Amino acid sequence: MRIDTGYENSGARVEMTPLMDVVFLLLVFFIYAVARMTTVSAVSVSLPETDSEQSPGRHEIVTLCSDGTTWLDDEQIPREILADRITAHNKGLPILIRADRDVPIGFGLELLSDLRKAGLSTVAFQTSLPESAVGIPAAEKQEK
Repeated sequence: MRIDTGYENSGARVEMTPLMDVVFLLLVFFIYAVARMTTVSAVSVSLPETDSEQSPGRHEIVTLCSDGTTWLDDEQIPREILADRITAHNKGLPILIRADRDVPIGFGLELLSDLRKAGLSTVAFQTSLPESAVGIPAAEKQEK
């Protein structure tokens, strides 16, 4: 005796709910990844302007403020121990010095010298592009 269940003639079903869950999780992952790639600093400084491009990638950020405070990433550190703290906690990342345009250049150069003496050769100063150069392709900048 054969019982008719109704499933004999039906084809394979593709469930959309698990597919939508996977797509949603991928979307969340990529949004999170993009948000983590941006460099955000809580310390606001007025950077000097240059026409050169900044190097991409991760950095350890040292911020020199016009009010005399110094920061390593998001931690305020006294100037006297700044170079020692940077060399002690360096994770092999390049050092990026963000100095306000009102900070005396002498302190930035002293810090650069101390870091190079400690063996950190990948140190750079961060600058911003002039407003007139924003939006101009790199090929056109070189022609000027």
